[in-house]
Amino acid sequence: KLRFYRKDNKLAMNSLPLSMHKKCATCLPSKCCLYFALQIDTPRSKRDFDDMRWYLAHGGTKIYQENRKWYLEVSNRCRFLSEDQTLCTIYPIRPQICREHSPDSCEASDGPLDYEYEFKTLAEFDLFIQKRFAKNKSKAKASSPKHP
Repeated sequence: KLRFYRKDNKLAMNSLPLSMHKKCATCLPSKCCLYFALQIDTPRSKRDFDDMRWYLAHGGTKIYQENRKWYLEVSNRCRFLSEDQTLCTIYPIRPQICREHSPDSCEASDGPLDYEYEFKTLAEFDLFIQKRFAKNKSKAKASSPKHP
């Protein structure tokens, strides 16, 4: 039986052993517990790109494209990561998404990440938008009929 109690305004559990996968021991602090990434819609309009600018206007965010899919990454430490950032304090009852995350295929063991695009700052993204829409304007001018 699990018993929950509050101690110093922090949620604690007194009957869960702390656990770690052996591959996770080579990835400290636990990288997968320091952020989350959500797939976002592929931007198609200027409004879509402006919404992405808004994401980057917030601290601890990153936007990237991987395998033609766009993601928003938010740096935010899991509240159930141990104080020393090495163990999951709710490992036996962790959320399903954590259970499905395999240490054998995690981002720490795959080597460098291969993104098509990666933006950590608003300035980087603005430069990308400027170049992208400049290309579209050039294509539109080239395809428009010329009048004498």
